[in-house]
Amino acid sequence: MKNKEKQIILLIEDNPGDIILIKEMLTNNTSFNYELIIAETLKDGCVQIEKNNFNLILLDLNLPDSTGKQTFDTILQFSANIPIVLISGMQDEELSLSLIKEGAQDYILKQELNSRLLVKTILYALIRMQNDEAMQASKDYLDKIINTVASPIFVKDDKHKFCLVNDALCLLLKLTVEKVIGTTGYEYLPEDQMKIFIAKDQEVFKTGKENINEELLTDGTGKIRTIVTRKTLYTDALGNKFLVGVINDITERKQMEVELVNHRNHLEELVKNRTEELEIAIQTKNKFFSIIAHDLRNPFAGLLASCEILKRNIIKQDMEKIEKFADSIFSTTKNTYSLLENLLEWSCLQLGKIEVKKEQFDISQCIKDALASIENFANEKGIEIVISSHEVESNDAFFDLEMFKTIMRNLVTNAIKFSNKGERVFVESFDEDEEYFKVTVRDTGVGISKEDKEKLFRIDVSHVSYGTNNERGTGLGLLLCQEFAKKNGSEIFVKSIEGKGSTFRFRVKKVAI
Repeated sequence: MKNKEKQIILLIEDNPGDIILIKEMLTNNTSFNYELIIAETLKDGCVQIEKNNFNLILLDLNLPDSTGKQTFDTILQFSANIPIVLISGMQDEELSLSLIKEGAQDYILKQELNSRLLVKTILYALIRMQNDEAMQASKDYLDKIINTVASPIFVKDDKHKFCLVNDALCLLLKLTVEKVIGTTGYEYLPEDQMKIFIAKDQEVFKTGKENINEELLTDGTGKIRTIVTRKTLYTDALGNKFLVGVINDITERKQMEVELVNHRNHLEELVKNRTEELEIAIQTKNKFFSIIAHDLRNPFAGLLASCEILKRNIIKQDMEKIEKFADSIFSTTKNTYSLLENLLEWSCLQLGKIEVKKEQFDISQCIKDALASIENFANEKGIEIVISSHEVESNDAFFDLEMFKTIMRNLVTNAIKFSNKGERVFVESFDEDEEYFKVTVRDTGVGISKEDKEKLFRIDVSHVSYGTNNERGTGLGLLLCQEFAKKNGSEIFVKSIEGKGSTFRFRVKKVAI
């Protein structure tokens, strides 16, 4: 093909964007002269073929008036021996490969389309359609042309020896042209791969039918690559048979497919795990609120009963019983209010409505301030709160102040609740190391059984317990304390011996001196 010969190319494409893109890609082409004619429908394309002598047809399979194989079959009937290059999307790649067996010259994926690939593909299509004599006469020029093609190209004789290769194949094998010509491939490729190559070659020589096969090839660096090789039989004027092969390296595409499958499987597993975790969390919270609802119902039932009895004794003017039931109502109401307050605070914490605001404060003074509000409760039970702290260089702690106070009030209230009259509750803060204070709340009360100890910080089991004066507890206060401690990078630990008392401890970060 001479450089000055004008090649009349028909582009059958309905997408305006793709038409503009292909025009721009051909604008800077210097390899051949061309005239590009556009048809946007199958019908218009057939009309253009009847009116003009085209050297090449660029065909989009999906048109407004026809799609897929029907488009190709129709154009093939009108185009006689005009080479057809399919321009398709990845979803049509398998179809495009099958149509090559039925007469298509080549195909280009729109996703991979660039000016260099387009020009080389057009050149290749125009070159594989020359007659035998012209091909022989222009062998040197042909060598130059095929060396501009990015895809590895080779020609083998009927003895399976290479008689023509392009630079791309030599680059893939990391060998010079001289070391490839005259060889079969057994000299530098693995035997198991060569057996497959030779078997496919022999099939083409025997049947004359084009073969497209996905294969493995060890390149010149030792890497095993995945390739698709298209092999076609060519017979010259003297009857000599040659096999023409074109290689398309799809290694990266196959790796991407594997990565996509692995990624999809990972996401599916992740979604499955998260769904299971969510279902467990929902079930746990539902059970928790069921327990709390039950715990709230009992004191309210007691309140209603006490109010009814109080009403009857007011009528009888029995002051002794009136005072007794009034005290009972007050005590139950106070405990119920405390439960509701803890429940509300815990719910706000779960919803993220409570922010952690760490600040610097004197830990010894803060403990005294926090426990001032429960002195009356301790006095009523005849229990002494003993607060002690070791002398340190600085008492400054770094924690959310209100959360710290809530933790101290709940821990000490629980200790009082489960201690007998005359006993003590010890509250201590001292150095654990250079970074932390250790805070402990220790009592000599009834202690906690091993079974109940395992339930202390769980929201999915009932926490109902009764103090030494039959004070009712749900364990929600301890649950809230643990949540607050964890929000501040700490955790509450408990040691207890049934009948001898319990010790709760947690760490508070110091302010750096």
